[in-house]
Amino acid sequence: MKIIYNILINRCLILFMAIVGIGIISCDDNPSKEVMIPTGGGIPEVNIFSPLKGGFETEISFYGSNLPTDLSKIRVTINNKEAEVTSSNGRIVTAIIQKDTGSGAVKVYVDNDNETKEFTFPHEFEYGFQTLVSTYLGDGTKEDVDGPRETARLKGPYRVNWDNAGGLFILEEGGSPSTPTNYSAVRRLVNDELETLFTGLGSTEAEKMRTIVFSNDYNTLYVTNDKDANGTMGLGMLSIMDNFSSMTALIDNASETTLTAAVHPVTGDIFIGRYNSAAIMKYENGSLDLKMDILSANGTLTDMIFSKDGEKLYISIAWRGHSILVADYDKDSDTFSNLRTLAGPAVTVPGNAVNQTGYVDAKGDQARFNNPQQIDIDDEDNIYVADADNHCIRKVTPDGTVTTYAGTGKSAGFVNGEASIAKFNKPFGCKFGPDGALYIADNNNHRIRRIAVQ
Repeated sequence: MKIIYNILINRCLILFMAIVGIGIISCDDNPSKEVMIPTGGGIPEVNIFSPLKGGFETEISFYGSNLPTDLSKIRVTINNKEAEVTSSNGRIVTAIIQKDTGSGAVKVYVDNDNETKEFTFPHEFEYGFQTLVSTYLGDGTKEDVDGPRETARLKGPYRVNWDNAGGLFILEEGGSPSTPTNYSAVRRLVNDELETLFTGLGSTEAEKMRTIVFSNDYNTLYVTNDKDANGTMGLGMLSIMDNFSSMTALIDNASETTLTAAVHPVTGDIFIGRYNSAAIMKYENGSLDLKMDILSANGTLTDMIFSKDGEKLYISIAWRGHSILVADYDKDSDTFSNLRTLAGPAVTVPGNAVNQTGYVDAKGDQARFNNPQQIDIDDEDNIYVADADNHCIRKVTPDGTVTTYAGTGKSAGFVNGEASIAKFNKPFGCKFGPDGALYIADNNNHRIRRIAVQ
């Protein structure tokens, strides 16, 4: 017996009932389309699927009758790309949409008595991208445990960076000898194994490391040190020659407190951000050369990064700023110019240091941050900021428009899922990985989080 039901509106819940056959009420945005219900008789039938749209990892369900429960006998393709079949109870088959599937025709293939039946649907699946937050490393326990990624643990991830072989480097937050629980270390996750490379606690060079930045050839890892803990070093390096296990001081000067560093993508020159009377300085032959004043008073330069062509330097500044700055750089003359505020309270040179915190998505000087930390840049010159005390990740376009990329502003917590409902707890680090996802050092959650558009 064939029963026909009109499809009413898109993405409604399908009510599936078994009463001497199978009745289906479904919904779609095309009221003229009809659904055929099979008469049974042992022949596999698939009638309809739901939902009609979704993204990566969306579960899609197919409704029918006489379907095999052996998953090896069922294939699902969307836009000619395989979906992962996850279950079948004979009436409902479920599958998971894979990454970058795209929109297109939906087909189900069922093996039955040495014959493969193909079911094609008149309505295509609409693939949409979504931004999802997940946990990449750590289980929330505040502990330093090396080993497999599934069981490894972190105390206080502060910065993240990637080498050219896909290794994730993690800088753990440091502290003074009076607070030894503040673990200070450089750690590396490679081949899904976490290992500690260098421990700064008790080090004579660097006990409160603040930045890890690779040289352009990835053979050297530059490290800055905040000297309100022990350690005399202003700028140091770890080398691939000894597996990044020992520190060499490049600047051994207790008067220079350095919080951040950046390597020019073309010349390979090293620039550091000075805390005392905030400024940008260039490292050359064992000394620091002042290149640009930022503020007349102390200001916390928390991170900086050059544009991919090396013609701009972006700077995040927290205390006495809470802004994202940008300056032009001419490598031929080795000079900075046109320092300006891209987003956040306006900071001018030489003074007018401000301390206006807040959480406002807006353009230019109307936007507000609260303790912006590590920044990274995408291929379209958008800046991504770990906005630590707003507990979220912000995005700044080249014209200074600020939006919340992931997280619930001003609300600390731990929630995975869609970016707009995800929660972080003092995210200090952010860096794009080789897979295009943005990786977050979620400090108070003791985790590395992953934000991916899928």
